[in-house]
Amino acid sequence: MNVDRLIMSSHTVNCPTFRELVEATAAADVRAIALTYQQYRRFAEGGESDADMVRIATANGVQVVDIEALFGVLEPDPSGRTAAHAERLFGLAELFGAASIGTHSDFDGDIEVAAERLSRLCRSAGARGLWIGVEPVPVMGLGDLATAWEVIRWSGCSNVGLVLDTWHFSRGAGTLDMVRSLPGAAFRTVQISDGHLVPPAGIDYLEDTLSNRLPPGEGEFDLAGIVASLSHIGADVGWDMEICSSKLDELPGSEAARRAARATRAVLAAAGRAS
Repeated sequence: MNVDRLIMSSHTVNCPTFRELVEATAAADVRAIALTYQQYRRFAEGGESDADMVRIATANGVQVVDIEALFGVLEPDPSGRTAAHAERLFGLAELFGAASIGTHSDFDGDIEVAAERLSRLCRSAGARGLWIGVEPVPVMGLGDLATAWEVIRWSGCSNVGLVLDTWHFSRGAGTLDMVRSLPGAAFRTVQISDGHLVPPAGIDYLEDTLSNRLPPGEGEFDLAGIVASLSHIGADVGWDMEICSSKLDELPGSEAARRAARATRAVLAAAGRAS
């Protein structure tokens, strides 16, 4: 049985302070966090200093392993706005000792141009010992795993890999054949959540994905098939529990974290993997 690492997304656990996020994560027996820059800023504005946050994470045996997210990396950046935000995320990764930066992007369909832009980002990240996670989103130009992998392949960089978000994969053009057609080494992280295959009426995609996700095993996505396909190609991934849910947000952080971890462990165990 493979043994996988769980990562608690700060999207999943609605806590007013970094301390509560870390303690809720530790109480769920999870030792890694994916932290969004926006939530880091909220914690800082609430009075927790950088030194406080590092100390709290260390004291609880929890590490921030991923920083989310850098947008527009495959698009023109004439103002330097994307590059400036990349530097902020690089600094945050250095603060916590995180290993990766997550990215999303539109792009104009020119694989070679997009690959060169990704290559520049990867070189900057690599100089800091970081790797880049590329996450396809169906409503963005970089919308599926196959296209994202082509851009990665053309970039020629080794510190970059795919992030498979089970929500975007299941709601978009993802197929299990597509997963099995790629090398296991292409994948770095799975952002795991469940949901309904047909969206509610009158809601746009982004609102839906940011509020209506379900814990693994509670929806209609073929998570077992996704896990099995990744196992088939030998993908060694972290399982980032990114369950953006207005219902989970109503729960105490510790309860939301335990529910997410329990559900994810059950799905992985049923597929022959253990966390």
